[in-house]
Amino acid sequence: MQFLEVASAKSASAGDLVTITAVAAGKTSTGIPTGMFTFMDGTTVLGTRKVGAGGIAKFLTTDLPVGSHSITAIY
Repeated sequence: MQFLEVASAKSASAGDLVTITAVAAGKTSTGIPTGMFTFMDGTTVLGTRKVGAGGIAKFLTTDLPVGSHSITAIY
């Protein structure tokens, strides 16, 4: 099953609100993805969010420091 699509702003200034969206795509036994995504910046856990309607989980933050980030979401 393929479960990951991550989208966020390509650039932001310090203190800007950044939304990271993960989409659980694929079929489950019930047909609807459920569970949690863990949002990561490299090896640092940013937070977890429950998969909602349409298999979507969103993580919002203003706490990312200036610089490049390796953002991932683990289902």
